[in-house]
Formats: sequence, C-alpha cells, structure tokens
Amino acid sequence: MEIRGSVAIVTGSSRGIGRATASMLADAGSKVVLNARKKTEALLAVADALGPPSRIHVAPGDVCDFETCRGIVRSATDRFGRVDILVNNAGIFGLRPMVEMEPDDWEAIFRVHVFGAFNMIRQVLPGMVERRRGVIVNIASFVAVRPPGPGRVHYAAAKSALLGLTRALGLEVAGTGVRVAGVAPGLTDTEIVRQGLPNLSERVARVPLGRMATAGEVAHTVRFVIENEFSGDGFRLGRRMTLDAIYDLGIDFFGSTNGFLTTVASRAPAEVAIVSRVPSFANRIGTQA
Repeated sequence: MEIRGSVAIVTGSSRGIGRATASMLADAGSKVVLNARKKTEALLAVADALGPPSRIHVAPGDVCDFETCRGIVRSATDRFGRVDILVNNAGIFGLRPMVEMEPDDWEAIFRVHVFGAFNMIRQVLPGMVERRRGVIVNIASFVAVRPPGPGRVHYAAAKSALLGLTRALGLEVAGTGVRVAGVAPGLTDTEIVRQGLPNLSERVARVPLGRMATAGEVAHTVRFVIENEFSGDGFRLGRRMTLDAIYDLGIDFFGSTNGFLTTVASRAPAEVAIVSRVPSFANRIGTQA
C-alpha cells in the first residue's frame, strides 16, 4: 500500500516505537491519528511536532476497552473519512516471576497486548473489508519466539498470542484486500526497556553490534511491511518480520506460508532481502543475514 494519502492509526504513539512509527507515517504523507491511554502533554507534543491539525489528529483512549476503541475509530473516521492503516503498538511491560504472579498481573498484560489489538482490529476491519483496502501491523516481540529472561512469562505469552492472532487473521481475510503482518523487534532503545529491564548494560554488551536497535529502525521496518505486499516469493498472509538480527544475529522462522525475511536493524528498508525459503538454512545463516 502506498502510504502517501492514506489514513493511519497508531496506538501507544506518545513515545518509543509508537512515536517513531507515527513520525515515519506523517513524513511519508499519511494523515495520522495518534493514540495513548490519556491525553498527556507527551501525546500533544507529538501531535505538535508531526504537522498541522489538518493532517494529525489526537484520539486518546484505553485500548483495553472495546467501546473506547469504537470511539477512537469513530473519531478517526469523523475527521479523515476512513482508516487505511492500523498499527497496534500499545503495550505495557513488567517483571514478575511466575511463583509470585497474581491473576491481575497476567490479565493486565493480556488486556493491553491481546485484547487491545483485537478491540482495535474489530473496529477498523469492517470498513477495510468493505473498501477492499487496508493494512494491519501488530507490534509483537522477539520474546514470543525465543526464550525470554526470568519474570517475563506473561509478556512472552501475550506476544505469542498476538503472533497467533496475526497469522490466523491474515488467513481469514485473505482475498479481501486487507493484509495483516507482525513486526517482532528485539532489544530496542525505548523508555520502557531502559526503565524495565535489569542489567541492561550487560544485555547490550552481548549484542554483536554493541548497541540496541532504535525506535526509528523499527519504524522503518513497519514502513517496509506496509508498502510491500510480499507477493510471489516474499511474505504472504499473516506473516511476521523478526527484527532481532541486531540482537544475536540468529534467525528462526516458523509458519505455514513460504518466504522468510529478516533485516539487520541498522540497515535501511531497501536492504531488507529474502534470505531463505528453507527454515533449516534460515536457522544457519547467522551473521550472513
């Protein structure tokens, strides 16, 4: 899909990956609807930075609530007429060992990452299907497919569920003109990571490139996913792109559709390439990706 002239909603866009993605979309010519749980100064600052009110709209609201999401999407369509792109980025993070975890801890993570994505998708999908045009991008995490550190069972489980939603929905809406994709970033330099992960310097020291990915690099990957339909030999239905090559330069893909893509986070989208359609080889290519 061409971004210029489109209308996009980015949830959780007051900071980090969400802010970078909203900025990328605005720079590429999209009208952008910004969302965060509350109408904070940070969210308003993003709106001021990205452009005139004729192209940027603020629609605060908690994605955990279905009716609130209805209001977010209605606000977007009232302002811009339609929604072409949805980026489900809203998320929370916390460390809690399973032996200490309470049901509220488990539910809170799932309500944002999984129910929040469902709530927003359910509101935009009918219009997308009717117009036979739309792209939904779910921001997952590499912890959904690789063993995470201690205290992240609930987070990994929720992100795994989000990947499952991505795949299943991609297949369900095949042929409707709507595409569904997932981007699974590795260790990324965001406020949540810096505040939430212990021993961060030790983790970064294990990254071969010596640094974390930036939010802007993840946003470039989101752009690649939106603009490329992955027909033929590329990604197809309900696929995810794992942006973890910068983390450990290993690649593991799974799924029912052919085509395997990855990117080293420090490279521009044009350098993203098909590396293999054979999982066993994709697991072995390591630094050659």
